[in-house]
Amino acid sequence: MPDVSIVIAAWNAEGFIAQAVSDALAQQGISLEVIVADDASTDSTRSAAAAVSDERVRYVRLPRNGGPAAARNAGFAAARGEWLMVLDADDRMDPGRAAALVGLARTEKADIVADNFRVIAQDGSAPRLHIAEPLDGSFETIDLAMFIRENQLFQTRPGYGYLKPAFRREFLVAHGLAYDPALRIGEDYDLVARALAAGARYVRHRSAGYAYVTRAGSISHRLGAADAWAMVAAEERFQADAPAQGREMRGLLRRRLAGLRDGAAFCDMVEAIKARRPGAFLSALAQRPLAARHFKMPIMARLRRATAQ
Repeated sequence: MPDVSIVIAAWNAEGFIAQAVSDALAQQGISLEVIVADDASTDSTRSAAAAVSDERVRYVRLPRNGGPAAARNAGFAAARGEWLMVLDADDRMDPGRAAALVGLARTEKADIVADNFRVIAQDGSAPRLHIAEPLDGSFETIDLAMFIRENQLFQTRPGYGYLKPAFRREFLVAHGLAYDPALRIGEDYDLVARALAAGARYVRHRSAGYAYVTRAGSISHRLGAADAWAMVAAEERFQADAPAQGREMRGLLRRRLAGLRDGAAFCDMVEAIKARRPGAFLSALAQRPLAARHFKMPIMARLRRATAQ
């Protein structure tokens, strides 16, 4: 059994899948396998991945496009490693990352482990950390309350739900946990939240061995109304199944669900404006009037950029 199974979900990734596979194979100090989960690509993703000749690489293809969650689930189902780690096909990973995270997780008897990550823009701007902090190699423990508190929609702080965690495979199997295939955005948050509710121990290393590369057209850059309402539905399912909690937890859950509903209504408004459907806009506004406050966000972002120059 390898220490780590690195699952690379890929869709039409012919231009960068070989680099992702190479980054995964370059991990030092651990045994590993790499699973390319092809989400029914229509380009040459398969041949590009096969160009990296290594017996540790396996390829699985979904019969139809199901989104990142479905592709990761296919990779997880094929995996044999003690730890399951995801690497998006267009992102990068430092060679010491897997060993550092798995080492910490084993020492701390964790079921989930993550780090910080670097954001690399394609416009040539300087990389930045997702979470502004010293990368001193220390770690923190994240419980369910903290995780929900740090993942409120449209908050100014960077959310922990964007991190790329590794999971102890035995824990996921024992609790019947997998990514929700209905989610194309927010699937990482949903799985971690359900694992924490099931009793998982989660530690985060203050290092940044993962590099998130922003690209035009990336799924994570396009939050449509359908995606937002799918997140609402997933949150409703989670809260219905979550074990009884105290007053603070109930407040956090109510706040998160209200924020998601406002965010989804805001997406409805934006799409109505783009489609020139004033009736649909007014209907969404009437149902969630507080959602309109999010229209100021692009304006405030422009003002902050202007004053920073």
